Amino acid sequence: MAYLDHNHSHKRLAGVTGVALVHIVLALGLTAGLAIDYIRPAPPPPFEGGQIPLPPPPPPDTREQPDPVDPRVPPTAPERPVDLNLPPPLPPVPPTPTDEQITYTGGTDIPLPTPPQPPEPPRPPLVTPRGPVPANGPAGWVTTDDYPRIAISREYEGTTRYQVTVGSNGRVQGCSVVASSGFEVLDRTVCDRIERRARFRPGIDRNGVEVAGIYTGSVSWQLPD
Repeated sequence: MAYLDHNHSHKRLAGVTGVALVHIVLALGLTAGLAIDYIRPAPPPPFEGGQIPLPPPPPPDTREQPDPVDPRVPPTAPERPVDLNLPPPLPPVPPTPTDEQITYTGGTDIPLPTPPQPPEPPRPPLVTPRGPVPANGPAGWVTTDDYPRIAISREYEGTTRYQVTVGSNGRVQGCSVVASSGFEVLDRTVCDRIERRARFRPGIDRNGVEVAGIYTGSVSWQLPD
């Protein structure tokens, strides 16, 4: 019983000693922490004159800089080096002489072209042109005896204008009415008698050559008394 108490006493003493050592270590650590002074950085010196000092400028650039470009001046092409080995320039070509400047020497002269001549004015006619002319009297072509009896009985009157085509031989080639008397029987009688009785001398042109032509006339129909 006594042995057990002795052993228990030693264990309690060891525990108390360990706890005391822990407290001592903590106390030393706390003391060392409080002993460390905090060093605050010194504030910057106040600015004099109210200006902020600027860093020194960089050293100047000694390299060659291009001239500034003026937008108002048009750019110019750089000068090209002169090549002294170029061939000499060709001599100027003389101008081509005109026809008036050409001078022929020796041999046969070559005539210059003749300018075109204006057309000749028309020659006056050798004779005066005319149309066909009656060779016998037109009054005998249609007479009172040719008045149609049916026209007399019905008292037809009027004027018939006609047109006769005459050939280059003077013969009548046709007759046509250009203005009627108003009655076909009278108009038909006029052309019928003229085609049978009329004779003509043919017309001529400016050279006196006989040509075909036109002859016009009229017949007035009036009832006999």
